[in-house]
Amino acid sequence: MVGVDSAGLDDDELKRVLAGAEVLVHLAAETDAPLEPARRVLEAASDAAVERLVVVSSALVYGAWPSNPVPLTDDAALRPNPDFLPAVALGEVERLVGDWADAHPSATVAVLRTAVPVAEGATGWLGDMLASVRGVPVGEDDPPFQFVHLDDVASAVAVAVESRLTGAANVAPEGWISGDDLRALAGGPRVRVPFHLGERLT
Repeated sequence: MVGVDSAGLDDDELKRVLAGAEVLVHLAAETDAPLEPARRVLEAASDAAVERLVVVSSALVYGAWPSNPVPLTDDAALRPNPDFLPAVALGEVERLVGDWADAHPSATVAVLRTAVPVAEGATGWLGDMLASVRGVPVGEDDPPFQFVHLDDVASAVAVAVESRLTGAANVAPEGWISGDDLRALAGGPRVRVPFHLGERLT
């Protein structure tokens, strides 16, 4: 198994690093601009004849829609919000991964859709973004939130690799925390603003 930061390598270097790798784990959701890195990694994976591919995506691909059931299951439709480009890009990454799987039928391909990943001192770009807007309650109420520790994401990746998991799976806790409870824990203001004003503020 090979771990590599594709951002620091050109295409030829990436292919050389992956040469001979049997297992590839791609952290697509690590960046808010995941599409081009995923294209490059999948191309290199083809050249390397990777046998097992695990792609870490995000539950963002389901979209934040009022009609979403709670909780969402692995087979829920992918409907990323069209105005949230990182989610749209991850949806496109998953489409590319599906195409790659179709073109490599002997490989096992798994996609892990994580809740918001967090750890002590490491919230990542999505956690930071949510933290920056939590002080502006918008609309009638807040949706429930789910967070998953990075250690648990790593454990899920290990299970996916070792069990030769295929298809998509959510990586999330069994429960969730209400928006009001999260805001109370964070100590933010509790004065709500209309949705159109909240969009400008956040």
